[in-house]
Amino acid sequence: MVDALIQGDVGDRTIGHSFVSSLQVVEDATGILSSTNNAYLAMAFEYGLLCLLVFLAMHLLVLVRAARLTTAYAAARTGIAWLLLAAKLTTTTTDGFTYWLALGFAIACVSVGGAGSTPAPLHRSA
Repeated sequence: MVDALIQGDVGDRTIGHSFVSSLQVVEDATGILSSTNNAYLAMAFEYGLLCLLVFLAMHLLVLVRAARLTTAYAAARTGIAWLLLAAKLTTTTTDGFTYWLALGFAIACVSVGGAGSTPAPLHRSA
């Protein structure tokens, strides 16, 4: 897969070959397999390095913002981002709903409220 990525022209490396095009490359190389088992390689080949950089930047956003937080939940937010990044090392499901839901949750957790903010009360006392 890496060889096929390197052999492509500048356009192929930048914007990719096409959706699920990595399946044929892996099958041609191995004879029986149809998955790269690494989302980063599949994403770079299919959607290009530009898309891969945007994908990684979304995770970096969570990591950077979580590092600036001083709340007890900052470690959990950082852990979610690292878990998602690690999960993509052994799977190629770049379009899985649960993955994007978890990433969206992590981004929301570091985007709403400030470092020292406290949740608003559920009701007002009289």
